[in-house]
Amino acid sequence: MAKEEAAEAPELSDSERIALLEKRVGFHRLLVVILGALTLILLSSVITGVIVLNAQISKIEVPAADDTAGAPATPGQLGKDQLALKKEQEALAERLAEIETALASQGTIENIDQVRGMAKILREQENDYRTVMLSLRAGMRDLSRMVPGSRTWLEEYEERMNRSIEASRQREGRLQGYLALPEEQAAP
Repeated sequence: MAKEEAAEAPELSDSERIALLEKRVGFHRLLVVILGALTLILLSSVITGVIVLNAQISKIEVPAADDTAGAPATPGQLGKDQLALKKEQEALAERLAEIETALASQGTIENIDQVRGMAKILREQENDYRTVMLSLRAGMRDLSRMVPGSRTWLEEYEERMNRSIEASRQREGRLQGYLALPEEQAAP
C-alpha cells in the first residue's frame, strides 16, 4: 500500500525535499521547547508544593519571591533547585522521625482519628509526588531519545529519580503503619 502511494506521488525536487525537511525540523524543535517548558512548570510546581508543605509543618513564613522569578531557569538554577528540594526532603524526613520518636515514647495517642487522617493525607501526597516523579522521568526519557548523545545524562538522571521514588515508597510504608494503628493504643 505504501509502495503504491510512493509510486503515485510526484517526484520532489531537491529544493522541495529540503523545504519539507526544514519544516519537520522546525516542528521537532517546537516540540522539544514545549516539552522543556512543561518540565520546568512541573518542576517549579513540585518545588513550590514542597516549600508550602514545609512552611505549614514548621510554621515558618515563606520568604517573599525575588525579582528573578519571571526569568527562565538555567541548568545551574535547576541544579540548585534540585539540591534545595533534596534538603527540604531530608528536613521533612528528619521531622517525621522526630514525630515517630515522640509518639513511640508517649505510648498512647490521644486522638487516633486525627493521626490516621493526617497519615492518609500524607500518603496521598506521597502518591502524587511519586506520580509526578514517574511522569518527569518518562518525559526525560522521551526527550533523550530526541537529543543525540544524551544517554549519559539520562542514566545519571534516572538513577537519581529512582532513589527519590524509592525514598517516597519507604515514607509511604511508614505512613501506612499509622493508618493501621490499633484502637487499643488510644488513650482511655
